[in-house]
Amino acid sequence: MDFDVSTAGSDTVSCGVDPNPNCKTIGFAIGTRATAAPDNVLVMDGTYSSGNNGESFPVLLKNGVSVTGNVAMPANVILRGPNNIFERFGPLSASTVISGLTIVPGTSPTASSSTAIGVYSLSGSDEVKPVIENNRFIGGGTGVDIHNTSTANSVDIAPTIRDNFFSGQTFAGVHLSADESGTAQKLQGMISSNTIDSAQEGILVEGSEQMDGLIAPTIRMNTINDAVQNAIEVTILNLNNTSNSITLQPTIDQNTITNPGEDSIDVELGLQSDFFASNVFIRYEPTITGNTITGNGSGDAGICVQITDLSTFVTGVSVTADITITGNSVSGMGGPGIEFDVTNLDAFDSGTFNFSLTGKISDNPMISGNGGDGILVLLDDWSDVHTVNLGAFEINGNTVSGNGGAGIAVSAIDINTSAAGFNFSPTIANNTVTGNTGTSTGIRIHYSDSGADGTALLSGNTITGNDGTGVLLLFGGAEGQDSLPVNIALRGNTITGNSGDAIKISGTSNGTSATAPAALQGVFNPGIRGARPQYEVDLGGGFMGGDGLNIIQGNTASGAGGTCANGGFCDINNVGPEDVAAQCNQFTANDVVTEEDWLNDTDDEVARGDIDPISICTPTATPTATPTTTPTSTPTATPTNTLIPDGVDCVSPSECASGFCVDAVCCENACSGASAVCNLSGQEGLCIEVPAPAPAASTRGLIFGIALLLMIAGLSLTRMRARRPH
Repeated sequence: MDFDVSTAGSDTVSCGVDPNPNCKTIGFAIGTRATAAPDNVLVMDGTYSSGNNGESFPVLLKNGVSVTGNVAMPANVILRGPNNIFERFGPLSASTVISGLTIVPGTSPTASSSTAIGVYSLSGSDEVKPVIENNRFIGGGTGVDIHNTSTANSVDIAPTIRDNFFSGQTFAGVHLSADESGTAQKLQGMISSNTIDSAQEGILVEGSEQMDGLIAPTIRMNTINDAVQNAIEVTILNLNNTSNSITLQPTIDQNTITNPGEDSIDVELGLQSDFFASNVFIRYEPTITGNTITGNGSGDAGICVQITDLSTFVTGVSVTADITITGNSVSGMGGPGIEFDVTNLDAFDSGTFNFSLTGKISDNPMISGNGGDGILVLLDDWSDVHTVNLGAFEINGNTVSGNGGAGIAVSAIDINTSAAGFNFSPTIANNTVTGNTGTSTGIRIHYSDSGADGTALLSGNTITGNDGTGVLLLFGGAEGQDSLPVNIALRGNTITGNSGDAIKISGTSNGTSATAPAALQGVFNPGIRGARPQYEVDLGGGFMGGDGLNIIQGNTASGAGGTCANGGFCDINNVGPEDVAAQCNQFTANDVVTEEDWLNDTDDEVARGDIDPISICTPTATPTATPTTTPTSTPTATPTNTLIPDGVDCVSPSECASGFCVDAVCCENACSGASAVCNLSGQEGLCIEVPAPAPAASTRGLIFGIALLLMIAGLSLTRMRARRPH
């Protein structure tokens, strides 16, 4: 049933239904008249406040009762109160719709924490699934706040919040939260197509402390401008519980974000430091696609995805991470464009911490003009991690340009040897990295500390016009858990026009002695030629086999006059202690004069590795096929022909003995008379005059003749009739 409310109405036991007067207050219509059948409270245009119509706040929502204002013009229906406007303590089903209102909480200067729509104190298996759409939320602390604050429950928070306008909230435009104990709690819902201006946090979805269950909101096609802190934040932090099973699985897609004060999108997982926990299983699976992010040079990261501070006294923690970041455009942020961190994993009860990682950062069409690195992947400060499974991780098909740091930076550093099985092998392929202004590099790969190992592949990238080195490979004591070297291979990259070396390899060693006893032969020492290497770099012909086929030209570090010649070493600069394979790459003719013109490979320096095998390839020209000469045949002599006698067929006079070819036969003479022919049947070859036939009457002549005959006949008939006696 519908119940009408207007500021000119009257709150009576029968108000709101024709022919009775409208109810005067929304609270009376919901609390007294509506019965949750479901019912709908229809609010007429006007201002509803304690001073105007006697409205009392907060208005208590009722499950199944909708509140509908002017959906076409929400600005015409204003609810203004000193603190919270709508509250609900308990479930709200999807049949509860709030729409067409302008809600202004907290006009009092002390009411900065006030809420426009708040749902609290959930218990048991309460569901919170209202539809909140086509409203305007102005000021106050939070626009929509749904918060599980009761213990031992399995609540399902999944509202639909769409097509609303939020402005100026001092805490958040939308806040969904669960932080109490329970089993299989759900924090989901659809937050879509809202505009949020100048809120402290645009959209905040968070689980913390005792939470157990699923955090998987869909945040889609929102426009968020000028957030004071983060535009979109989805987190699970400060966990302090045993037997947690948590899935952090947000979908964040097609949002437009401008000028945030901190991160544009932040998805973060972290435990409370130094807590006692057991049997904690966490799935971390964010999907971030198709967002457009534009900063004004301030703020932090465009997209920040991080797992951090898993530093605990535990008896069992397992984390499985699979990230997807695709199709985003990020420009003008103060920090990195896209940042993925896994840092400070430190389980003090060794042998109980398991970690798995897969993911992709791919096909992002514009990572441009950010103050930090374009794309940053950082694995840092791991110890006492029992099992590590680092699977396929791709940075593929991105366009990264004009950032203030490196274009793409990948680091695995400070990995303790207790991180058993650590093998980080990212594929960095088919990216365009250009015009980044950081002094370090276009692409930077950094492995250090004795726990870091892996095989990184750089393939098919275009790295051009960056300030600093094109590709910088850094190693510092990097030797993996299985005493295997770190491997990095470059295949089919184009590295041109950078302001530093095309490729620079820099490493430090674990050993220092120039001569080592036999007991140390299995440990790398730069003074022992043939000892196990600390790392291997393959630009072709190394551990990966085959040709490098990298195209390297026009990089200008140290070169006199901006060229690589005469000791410029612009192409491959190996200042590390290990040998480097460089088989079959392509260099410009201007760069390549001798080996020393393109390889900083000084063999008489013990501390430096060799670059071997040395091979320069130029593109193999497809040979121009020698055309097969068509042999000139010796012409067969044309025999002298016997001339054709008269009367025989001919084509030209030269064939005829008479010298005349007339009417296609050889003729006795020129036969040029007007009626002469030379091919008369039975007399071929003789020129015969043929009499001209009588001229045929023309059609007009025939008609005239017939008409003349008819006229003569008619005249004769008339005369005969004139002579007939009467």
